[in-house]
Amino acid sequence: MNLSQTHRSFFDLDFVRRSYPQTVGLTDAELIESLLDRHNSHPFNPNCIFDVNWYAQKCTETEVSEVPNPIIRYLTKGAGEDAWPNPFFDPLFFRRNVGVAAREYPTLVELALANLDGGLAAFHPFIDVAFICEARGHPANFQFYVDLFSGTLDIRRSHPLFDVDYVRDQGGADVTNLREAFAWYWESGGDLATHELFDVEFYQDQLKASGSVVYSVYHYLISSQPLSPQPLLDTAFYLAGVDAAGAQPVSRPLEHFIVKGQAMDIAPSPYFDVKYYRDQACCGQDALQHYVGGGHERFSPHPFINALEGRLLARASQHRVQSLAARLAQRPDGVPMSLTPDLDPVFLAKISKDQVQDLSDLRKRYFHHGYPGGQRPNALITEPFVVARLSALGEVEDVTLQTYFSKALHQCKRLLVALENLDDTEPNRVWLDILRSQIANPEVEFVVVGARGGSLLSEFASAAHLWVLSGLSTEIAPLDTLRRSSKRLAEVIASNPPVAAFVEVEGGILLPEAMAVLKCPTIVFGGAGLARRSAEEVHRMAAFTDHILCASALVKSKLQGYFKPGEGPATTVFGASLESLRSEAGSRKNPADTRRALGLPEDAIIVVGSGPLDIENSVDLFGVVAAKCLSNVGLAADVYFVWHGGRVKDPNTPQFYASYFVQASAASDRIRIISNPDLEDVLADADIYLKFCRNSADISGVTAAKAAGLPVVLSRGHPDGERIAESNGVILVDAFDLNSVCDTLLHLFTAGEERQRLGADGQRSVQTAPGIPKFIERINTVLVDIESSLQLRADLALVPKKTALIVASGKMSAALVGGQGRQDSHQGQAIKRLDPAKITFATVSPRLQDLISGFGCDEIVVCSGSEGLSRDFVSGFSHAVWVAEGLISELTELYRLGLGFEEIFVRNEKLIAEMSHLNPKIAALMSTLDETPT
Repeated sequence: MNLSQTHRSFFDLDFVRRSYPQTVGLTDAELIESLLDRHNSHPFNPNCIFDVNWYAQKCTETEVSEVPNPIIRYLTKGAGEDAWPNPFFDPLFFRRNVGVAAREYPTLVELALANLDGGLAAFHPFIDVAFICEARGHPANFQFYVDLFSGTLDIRRSHPLFDVDYVRDQGGADVTNLREAFAWYWESGGDLATHELFDVEFYQDQLKASGSVVYSVYHYLISSQPLSPQPLLDTAFYLAGVDAAGAQPVSRPLEHFIVKGQAMDIAPSPYFDVKYYRDQACCGQDALQHYVGGGHERFSPHPFINALEGRLLARASQHRVQSLAARLAQRPDGVPMSLTPDLDPVFLAKISKDQVQDLSDLRKRYFHHGYPGGQRPNALITEPFVVARLSALGEVEDVTLQTYFSKALHQCKRLLVALENLDDTEPNRVWLDILRSQIANPEVEFVVVGARGGSLLSEFASAAHLWVLSGLSTEIAPLDTLRRSSKRLAEVIASNPPVAAFVEVEGGILLPEAMAVLKCPTIVFGGAGLARRSAEEVHRMAAFTDHILCASALVKSKLQGYFKPGEGPATTVFGASLESLRSEAGSRKNPADTRRALGLPEDAIIVVGSGPLDIENSVDLFGVVAAKCLSNVGLAADVYFVWHGGRVKDPNTPQFYASYFVQASAASDRIRIISNPDLEDVLADADIYLKFCRNSADISGVTAAKAAGLPVVLSRGHPDGERIAESNGVILVDAFDLNSVCDTLLHLFTAGEERQRLGADGQRSVQTAPGIPKFIERINTVLVDIESSLQLRADLALVPKKTALIVASGKMSAALVGGQGRQDSHQGQAIKRLDPAKITFATVSPRLQDLISGFGCDEIVVCSGSEGLSRDFVSGFSHAVWVAEGLISELTELYRLGLGFEEIFVRNEKLIAEMSHLNPKIAALMSTLDETPT
């Protein structure tokens, strides 16, 4: 047999001459003769794949031959038996991958040599050429294969799952390179792992039923549909994550995770959150390797797995610490619920569609489907707040619950505010402002508890996590009901309880009694209601109160009088009532023309009172004084009295009789009871504010009147009255000395300069009031004694987020923003939120684009259409623009809402002309665009 002819492509004579200088002078025939010399036991390597010395050594170990030449032995026998020609070339593995192409060449080596320039099939399970080349930054060429097969290629990893250094650490102390690592794998005598993520024990446990496997890594790599060799690589879960990330289909999940998936933050298991772990451990890209390699001793693998509890459990039960996440993946029944405290099984069972009740099943289902799908783990987590918080902290693209938990925001220190209701009151709006100011504070988040709901519920839900104790709508529930719900809250919040709770005491002490189950430092606060608490109530309250915040020194003195010196909770004075803190906003953007709306003369004197139409707010005295003033024969001015409050229809209530006093006291055309427009708009066109105060009167209108520049005539009788009167712009009178009140008013009717001076003084006193930032500072002085490391940020309150509103029809809206933005809702209205820095308008008039760019806003909200919008909704934005279609049918909506916008764009002049007849002020805001979206 002429081997040189039969195996012509086996001999690469150019390679031989380049590799062995002593062969340069030999002819081809002389070189072939040398290579095939029967007695030459150490011929030159005939090509870059066949390793003569390695093959000779292996043959010596396995057989005795009369032919010393390894090349001849391989070509005549070894090749047919699929013997290994090189430690880096697995003939059976290569044969399977090349298929029928193997028939075209005498040997597999010759087939491989023919394809070195491109298209070479995988030739060893431990070698991934693409992986090596990507790591080196160079493509595979002929020299690459020369270096690889010779063992001189300097690489530490030949495959995502074959790491030379890790093999060395598995007992191969003498391993220094890839060739030695391959040899140690086969010769170590054990089932060796070649990567920290390959768990041989776990893999073998799965193979027990299928027979004995001695080399697990090799078995895994040659399997076309292998079992997962890592407890925290759930194949089905990972592939679903790959699909959700929009990546290409994957055939080898673990290898893909190591090379690409981990860097893309794709979770390998329901119980391992890559981004969450990486952010904790600061471990670079290899998060799972860090965890299984020792990070488990300090860091949690998932936002909902309590690593500390797991370590304590492991110590008590002698389980391996590193098996915590793996135990959840393999044997969840054996892991107590205390390791996943944020998951509320009561809540999960309630929302389970198929009524699953088993705790372990509920938990497993949440980790597998709920968490990846953006489902809440408990009833406390409030999604609108999560969205607002992520946005405020700079997250634009991925504003989801999963992002919120991955960033560990649910583990920030918490402060709790418990309110008696969530009604639209000035004190509640103060707290709302405080909560909103802290949304961007990365150190703290708020939980709001409402004893019952109210009209501000949705706004609180966008500013804090929200828990409502009772479904009652008009009154506080019984103590037992409040306690039961508070106890449930305590269970849900146990993984991260509040460091302090601020609890309102206005209508009684039921709420602080119920909140006592939280067992955290408690600060009660209140205004007039706190001052009315009896000695017995104050002593009961002291049992579960650490601090009392009150509005004035007078109230503080009264409360301290119930205790002996040195006893009772600490008491601090705000120095301002909650009602007074929202006055800094100043006049409204578009005040209504109240005189025209009410049909009042432009030169008339308007006296305003406000509040609920009831006896407590002294609407009866307001009516009596109005009657006395209007019946005065010496009245030289044209005067009207206006009460701003709701109308009452039920004749069997005190409110009806109060209303009757007003309407029957004088000519009805001189005394008005109104509820619209807003109080701020009424005050903007008024001259004097008159308020009689009984104990629980609503005095928020006093501050609003001072902010509007009105002199205030205020009666004694309210707990905060003395403090309010200390500021400028207020004339304090005795409550039932009606003649004196009338004299004061009659004087002011004709003293225009004095009215202006008093109004200006009052306005200045409001503008220098403590305000929200100062209030936050006073909260911080209380927190220092409770949690010295936690402080609210007053600076955040000074720079409110600016948001612009664009209202457009559905077609116009789509043309404006295209597919950009994030779908959301605001006060129940469907909107799209856009980042001004990233927005690219699809088809927009340059004029409109310049206007929007000039807003300087942090966010742009686009609302499709005006249906369902209110003036309050529009006024909540820093800027508002309306892009109308220009249809006559839009006139009603434009008339209703138009004054709330800075500019209104329409398609034709006809609509502007129509509006000029209905409301010239709105028409003045309207203009046509040179170019409009189509």
